[in-house]
Amino acid sequence: MVVHWITILGIILIAAGIFLTYKGQNIRNKFDNERLHQRISEKTSQIGELVNGNNELLTKIDEYQESLSEKDEIIQQLEAQIAELSVSVPKQPTDEQIEAVPQVSPESEFSDVIAQAKSLCNKGRYDEAYKIADDLRQKNPDFGLAYFLLGTIEMRKEHYDEGEELLNRAIQRELPDEDKAWAFHNLGISSVR
Repeated sequence: MVVHWITILGIILIAAGIFLTYKGQNIRNKFDNERLHQRISEKTSQIGELVNGNNELLTKIDEYQESLSEKDEIIQQLEAQIAELSVSVPKQPTDEQIEAVPQVSPESEFSDVIAQAKSLCNKGRYDEAYKIADDLRQKNPDFGLAYFLLGTIEMRKEHYDEGEELLNRAIQRELPDEDKAWAFHNLGISSVR
């Protein structure tokens, strides 16, 4: 009978072991399920944040594209306005034109002297041309052409301040229209230096 009790006790112990193993598995599975649900909710929260961030980014991209479209329209409007204006820019004078001393309207008593000063200036002999023009200015202080020649020579020597002063004096005095135009031209060149 002892064997019988031992067998029954063994069966009870085996049943208790199976029951405890089953309960332990249930508890373990329940704990794992809770951790899994917690991780899933964390991941869901992260995914929600990413989706919100993505939506915000898409909204900003749409706003940027709208801004670009508006700017493209403005650029097209400006290009159309420019095309309508079609302003032609006058050609810049060549270096030869800038360096050329304009034809002066010779005064009857100084025509030979003016021609000589102009010729010397064109040959690059500025000091000699300057002396002749300065002599003309001293003989007749109101002679605008002398100031014009002196100013042109100073400009060619790149003494712009002196050249501007002399050309302004020439403009204030009697000066033929063509020479006055060249004086303004040379003043303009000097102002962009």
